[in-house]
Amino acid sequence: MKLSFFFCLCVILFVCLSCSTTDTIRFDLYFHNTQIRDRTLFFIQEANESLDLCVYDIDDPEVLGLLAEKVSQGIRVRIVTEADNLAGLRSISREVEIISDDGRGLMHCKYMIADGRKVWGGSTNLTTTSLDNHYNDIFIVSEPHLVRRFRDHFEHGANGLFKGDRPSAKEKHSVYFSPEDQPFDALMSVLSSAKKEVLIGIYAFSDYRIAHFLKVLSAHGVEIYVFADRDWNQGSPYSQSVEVDRYTLLRYDLLEKGLMHQKFIVVDRSVALFGTYNFTASAETKNDEYLILSREAHVVDRYRERFFELWKASE
Repeated sequence: MKLSFFFCLCVILFVCLSCSTTDTIRFDLYFHNTQIRDRTLFFIQEANESLDLCVYDIDDPEVLGLLAEKVSQGIRVRIVTEADNLAGLRSISREVEIISDDGRGLMHCKYMIADGRKVWGGSTNLTTTSLDNHYNDIFIVSEPHLVRRFRDHFEHGANGLFKGDRPSAKEKHSVYFSPEDQPFDALMSVLSSAKKEVLIGIYAFSDYRIAHFLKVLSAHGVEIYVFADRDWNQGSPYSQSVEVDRYTLLRYDLLEKGLMHQKFIVVDRSVALFGTYNFTASAETKNDEYLILSREAHVVDRYRERFFELWKASE
């Protein structure tokens, strides 16, 4: 009797520990421009001790004003960004610690960490056009394992370690930073599990390997939908959109202003991938990026709903 009880307790403990991974974490997700701006500004406003920003581009006046306000309140603000974006950031305050990457490829991440305990992230840059005009997403999450992953990544950047200079994490908790954690392999593993349906929302699609694999999936009866940015994919000689149009259902955005800037995949209503990772070779090998994998039903359902919102908007 005691042995049986002990066994059951061990099983329950194992399940609870297993559920602590990112696969089952509930993210707060926002997709619409007013939501994205309001939640982003509120995230910054809520910080009481520190704000660490690792963002490709920052120029929105409200964001810059709030950051300056936080510095004046004695809150430590650190920014890791692309070197091209330094000019506007210097106006915030001399007390802001700014680290830039001027090396090969892009520092293309977009995330903030408030007080070391909460992460804001997604496809959104802290620019006026990205907050107000693009199709974008943001997530907010406070799960300790995931926050630790972003904190470790930020500290590497704050110490000048970009791209290949960083070691791969032993425990990824379903967060894959590029290039060290090989998010491409995680992406292909998820695609290879597809049996019925693949939904893709993407800005830049030039990776022929992904395009070819979608063709293989289509040949095996998987329904594939692709919603892509019109200007990039119709204007770039590297785009794979003409190729995938032959064996997928493909639509482009009809935005007069702004971009289809999201990057996400939903497979068989059971798993979602999202983050900053475009379908490009640069995203895999040259840029600082990240890709998150989630099997949490709320996350999967919200991204699936989002896909068909975009799909219908392009009719």
